[in-house]
Amino acid sequence: MTSLFPGYDTHIEVTQENIDTYYQKLNKFTHQFKDFILTFCTDLYAYSHYNKYPEEIKQDIETIFSQQDLYDNFMSNKIQEKDIKSSILKDFLFQSFGLIIPRKDIPEAEITFKSLQHEISADKAQQTHLFFQYVKSETQSLNPDNTTFLDLGAGKGYLSAYVAFDMKRKIISVEASEKHGISLARRVCGLTSKFYNDIYQQIQGKLQSADQDYDNLRIAITMIDTAVDGTQVLNASQSLSWFYQNFKNKSMTEARIPLNSLNNNIQGVVAKSIQSASSIKTKDITYVPLGLHACGDLSVIALKMLLHSDVSYAFTVPCCYIHLSDNGFPLHKATIQPLENLYDEFYPVTRKISNHKISEHVLRFAGTGFDEKFEDLNLIIQQFFDRAVLDKCRIVKGLNTKTVAIKRTGTFTEWVQQQLIKENALMNEEEINKIYNQCEEHKWAMKAHLIFRKIAGQVLESMILVDRYMWLRNNNFQGKIDWCMGGYSGRGFVLWGKKITDQQQKQDQ
Repeated sequence: MTSLFPGYDTHIEVTQENIDTYYQKLNKFTHQFKDFILTFCTDLYAYSHYNKYPEEIKQDIETIFSQQDLYDNFMSNKIQEKDIKSSILKDFLFQSFGLIIPRKDIPEAEITFKSLQHEISADKAQQTHLFFQYVKSETQSLNPDNTTFLDLGAGKGYLSAYVAFDMKRKIISVEASEKHGISLARRVCGLTSKFYNDIYQQIQGKLQSADQDYDNLRIAITMIDTAVDGTQVLNASQSLSWFYQNFKNKSMTEARIPLNSLNNNIQGVVAKSIQSASSIKTKDITYVPLGLHACGDLSVIALKMLLHSDVSYAFTVPCCYIHLSDNGFPLHKATIQPLENLYDEFYPVTRKISNHKISEHVLRFAGTGFDEKFEDLNLIIQQFFDRAVLDKCRIVKGLNTKTVAIKRTGTFTEWVQQQLIKENALMNEEEINKIYNQCEEHKWAMKAHLIFRKIAGQVLESMILVDRYMWLRNNNFQGKIDWCMGGYSGRGFVLWGKKITDQQQKQDQ
C-alpha cells in the first residue's frame, strides 16, 4: 500500500531505505537547527534570544515578508534557491523541505445533508463530510450490515449524526466528558426532532413497529484505553431512546453514569473507564475506530485498537499534540534520537524520554500552522511583537512567572501597565517606550520566528505522523498517511491502518 512520506510529492511504496534515509536527515536537522526550532516568540526580547538568529538572514527575511509572490511561494514550500541569499537560511529551508509531508488542498464539497446544516460551522461540515467519504472509499470491502464505526472523542456528535442519519451506517459515539456528552445528547435529539421525524418518533417510543428503537446510533459515555476492544464499547453503549429519556437535560450523576474520581485536565468531569468484565461478545461484528480530531493520545488509542481481534481498520486525523503522553509518543525507537537533539535546559519540560527532557514547544509547534494571508501579516507580526515586548517589561520588573496577558485595550503603554498592575508591579510610560524601541531594532527577528515556527512545525508534525506510521508497520499492519481535508483543518492529513489479510500475507511471501 502506497503512502505519503516526507520529501515526496506523491504517494510511494515506502521502503526501509526511505525510512533509514529519513531518520538520518531528521537527526542532522534537529541537531543543526535546534536553536531555530525551539526559540519561542515571547523569549526573543525577554531573554535576548534574537541573538540566536544570525544577522545574515535579516535581509532575506525582510524580502520574504515584503513581496507577496515570494511569500506565497514560501508558504507553499515552493520557494526557489535563487530567491534566498543567506546560506544558513537556504540550508534550513531546503533540509526541512525534505522532511515535510507535502499538503494538498481538497476541493470544497457541496453540503446538502441535514445533519451538517444544523448547529455546525461550514468548515466543520466540510471536515466531517470529507473525512467519512474518505473512510467510506477505503472500507468498501466491509459488509455494512456487520460493520460498526466507533466515533472516538465524539464531542457534539457531528460525525456520528452524519454517519447514522445521512449515511445510514451504524456508529457508536464514544465520549468521556460530561460537558461534551450533554451537548452530544442535546444536539442529536434536536436533529431528530427537526429533520428526522421517523427517528424522532421511534426514540420517543411512539412507533409500535418491530424495529421500534432506532439503532444506527448508540452512545457510550465512557473513558477508553488501549485495553478496550470494539465489543466492550458496544456493551457499554446505550440506545438513542435511552439517551432521549435519561440524559438529554441531565448531568452524568443524574443519569447514573459512573464518574471518574479525578477530573481530566483537558475535559473536566469525565466518566469511568470501561471495565474488562463488561466484554460479552454478542454477534460477529467488525469495528472501525474513527478519530476525527481525536485529542492527544486518543488518536494513538484508535490505532492501537487494531491489536484487538474485532477491529479491522482504524482512521485518525490527529490533533492537539501538546496533550500527548509517554504512552502516545514516541512509538518508534528511531524517533528518540531526534527528540534528544531538541533538549534545551532553558525551556519548560513536559516529561523525560530515554532519560532526556523534552521541551513542550516540540509538541506545541507540531500543531502550529501559519497560513495567514499576505495582507494580514503586519497585524499578526505586531500582535506577536507586542506580547514579546510585554514579556520583556515583565522580566525587567522581576516577574519571572508567566501569566496569560489580559485582552489588549487602549494604547500599548496602557495595556502593559494594566498587565503589570495585575501582577503588583508598576512601570512608567518612558520606561515602556524605551524597552519598546530597543526591541523594535530587532523586530525582524519576530518575522524570522514565524518562518522557523511554520517550517519547524511541519517537520515536527511529519515526525509524529511517521512515528505512528512506523508503529503500524512494526506491528504488521498496513499503514498509510494521506490527504483528506486539505485546508479545512490544519494540514488535513489522515493516518490510518488496517489488518493484513491471509491472502495478502501469502502474496507477500
